[in-house]
Amino acid sequence: TERGLTYNPETGNLIVASRLGGVNPVIVDAETGTVRGRLDGTGIAGGTFPYNQIKATADGQIFTANLTVDSRQEVKLYRWADETSSPQLIFSGKVAEPDSARFGDALGVYGSGADVTLLLSGSYPGVIAKFTFDGREWVESTEFNYTERVGRGGFSSTLLDGNVLASGTGAAPRAIRLSDGATAATLSSSDITTIDLNSVMHIDAFTRGGETLVAAGPSFTTGQFYLFRLSGDGVKLHLLETFGPYGAQENANNTGGVVFDQAGGRLFLM
Repeated sequence: TERGLTYNPETGNLIVASRLGGVNPVIVDAETGTVRGRLDGTGIAGGTFPYNQIKATADGQIFTANLTVDSRQEVKLYRWADETSSPQLIFSGKVAEPDSARFGDALGVYGSGADVTLLLSGSYPGVIAKFTFDGREWVESTEFNYTERVGRGGFSSTLLDGNVLASGTGAAPRAIRLSDGATAATLSSSDITTIDLNSVMHIDAFTRGGETLVAAGPSFTTGQFYLFRLSGDGVKLHLLETFGPYGAQENANNTGGVVFDQAGGRLFLM
């Protein structure tokens, strides 16, 4: 019942998108692990899951989306202004008309204030929906189309030179331009097998002092998480550390979370 994880830079808290007992986003102190409270889940409903992934912006806005699996279900996006606010429905409708099949496995949120871009994806073959805010309303501005299931797993929480890292679970992780979805680089590694790398679910990046680290996982094939150093050309991943598998239960859906605390230099894995 826990498939989404985010770090809120504004408060220093983690937020876990738990469905245990309903819509139950749990606020966790990122320093101690103490549960500090819960987001208000009032009005969040619809879809196979009423919400699934959760993401926070640099200024503390929080976003989520439901999980849809067929064209009979409408995609819904919600926004909390902060951790104490009530959720606001910001979009309800079809995506990838007329199908609006499976969306909500992966959510990316970028920007702050009234300039925010959202990416939404899932198992619908090779389609990422892009939503933008124009200061008045949220609209689905475009769709990125690929021959592979790019973004099926997840999106990085930060941008690298305007690019989003997208994990595919079946497609190689890659950097895609937020502006138009074009592939800027397809990532590879000689330190782990291609099948292990291409089956990672979530991905995030951290840059400091001219060095970029990339964390990804869990891998469908191993259940492990990987920490890499990204080469200067933005293509090669050099393995630094392997973590996990974590937990005693089978993770048949390969769900979890990978998120860096950029300011604090911390990595959180779920």
